[in-house]
Amino acid sequence: MGCDTSGSEAERLASMVSVSPAYLSFDGTSSATIRVTANGSWTLRSDASWLRVDRLSGSTGTTDVTVTVDRRGLAPQQYVGELTLTGAGEIVSAVVSMRFPKVTGRVVDTSGRIIPGSHASGGDVAQLAHEARDETIPGEYLVLLNDGMARALEARAKGLSLQAAAPSVSSYMSMAAALAANHGVVQASPVISAAAPIVAFSGVDPDVAARLAEDGRVMFIEPRRRLRPLPVEAAAIEIDSDFYPQWHYSDINLAEAWSLTQGDPGVVVAVVDGGFAAWDPRLASNLLPGFDFVKGVPDPSAYSACTAHGTHVAGTIASTWGDLADVGGVAPKVSLRLLRVGIENDGSCVLDDLAVYNAILYAAGVGVSGAPQIPPVDVINLSLGTYEYSGILEWVVRVALEAGVSVVAAAGNDSFDGVVMFPAAFQGVIGVSATDMTEGRAHYSNAGPQVDVAAPGGDTRYDRDLDGWLDGVISLGWDLVNDQATYVALQGTSMATPHVAGVVALMRSVNPDLDPGAVMTLVRATARDLGAPGPDPIFGWGIVDAGAAVRAASSMYGVKLSDVTVRVRRGSTIMAFSRAGPTGAFDLGQFAEGTYVLEAGTDLDKDGVIDDPGEFYGSATINVTYAGDVTKIIELDLR
Repeated sequence: MGCDTSGSEAERLASMVSVSPAYLSFDGTSSATIRVTANGSWTLRSDASWLRVDRLSGSTGTTDVTVTVDRRGLAPQQYVGELTLTGAGEIVSAVVSMRFPKVTGRVVDTSGRIIPGSHASGGDVAQLAHEARDETIPGEYLVLLNDGMARALEARAKGLSLQAAAPSVSSYMSMAAALAANHGVVQASPVISAAAPIVAFSGVDPDVAARLAEDGRVMFIEPRRRLRPLPVEAAAIEIDSDFYPQWHYSDINLAEAWSLTQGDPGVVVAVVDGGFAAWDPRLASNLLPGFDFVKGVPDPSAYSACTAHGTHVAGTIASTWGDLADVGGVAPKVSLRLLRVGIENDGSCVLDDLAVYNAILYAAGVGVSGAPQIPPVDVINLSLGTYEYSGILEWVVRVALEAGVSVVAAAGNDSFDGVVMFPAAFQGVIGVSATDMTEGRAHYSNAGPQVDVAAPGGDTRYDRDLDGWLDGVISLGWDLVNDQATYVALQGTSMATPHVAGVVALMRSVNPDLDPGAVMTLVRATARDLGAPGPDPIFGWGIVDAGAAVRAASSMYGVKLSDVTVRVRRGSTIMAFSRAGPTGAFDLGQFAEGTYVLEAGTDLDKDGVIDDPGEFYGSATINVTYAGDVTKIIELDLR
């Protein structure tokens, strides 16, 4: 007698089928794995010929399915497909976004005759001891949403081609809400903007974070942190009209710069810091509207522990000269935008990372949620930092640099050798270390290969010139107890950084056409060498020389990296071309697998040829494979 197996496990169709992740993004890669869980047998089909799987069916339990993409015969661009799983009428799907590998990179000029950006990369900074790290907020993460997947979902929802789909903020908000629902977490912030789709989630444990990282809708995911407002030590002082205490301005040769300019009101410096005494009359005449990115209000004032640091930094850049005291900023006639990112916490001030990212993007002219859009500023001062590498922070800083904004940041106050904080360590950012009154390394200053220049940071332990005042950097303070203006001596790379930001503002005042690459080169080339001859990890190219930098800026109208054309050719066919950005960065788009020639050069004689004698030119052979994107540095030389 035969067995009746019609109801056996082997033949029962699944009434429940699930797939994880339900969103796959092939950004230059060719294979991935999805996990199918079912309570019976199931089948799988693909709606795209380029989208392949290693099996078309399965049974009860958990099964791993290898998904591959076959780009042969397709034009280099982005595509979207779907994998559909069926049981007993139960249908689930996985959305697949696929693009060809990108060719990106950076142009550099080792001869120094073209205006380059910083060549220092912060990607190799060592991990530090726990006590030097920022506070991680348990259960909270930041996500940068994948714009390619957003475009794919937008196209599918609206019946558009991928080329016609342009995700809006509402599209990204829908994506973020779906992510939260799918992974059982809480969306804790709006999406910053369509140009910067960053969103915060809470209720995320490490296992959920790992699943989010595999979700194709996510480009980056990082724990939320409170960034470090760099520690300073204060020495309150009283100043009368006969006292000129700002020794640090003599160190940077500021008087010579002022013989050319004290700044143009059309030049704008954004100060991203904990908070400010924005009501201070010594700042008020130079202020443009600011913003508080923690509270989401247009008042950056902080009557709290967050007041002192930002007020001092802003004063060093652009406080005006008062009747009762001979104290002012490096660039007393430029304009300021004060952007608050601080939170008072048990009597101290901590910086909110999402607020910092909002502030940087806002200053770069990117429309962000809840704040009015503004034109890009000229300079961003970041007297803050983190020792934890952040892909989101690097991405945000790159947006600012490519918008033509110079970014100046502090190296850090932990006396580390070989370690510079982010964002000072990032490509294209002017990283600043600190000197004391003797023009030696300040005892607290970090040092490393990413330091570009040094500037006075002070040392409040001593009175080396015996004038009765400790040798800190003198700038604005506000007496919260008596509610009155004061002057305060502080020390730190936080104090060195605004000296350089102020000098950059003076340079932009005499030559508004300077881009971040040109500014970087001139600041470094005109610095007064300190320490070992040539650039070194302690002082970079030397202590900033305001007079020499402004003089050079006023007469510099040469070739810049943003004048360089970059192109890819196969044989004699030009496949793609673009201009390099202000720091030499380029993105030529997507390419099919193969061998190409990557070229970069100038066209000074405007004849349409970039490799003539007398032009700057460089080339390299690149091999594009479907293993991932291609990133290449091209070195230019004069032909």
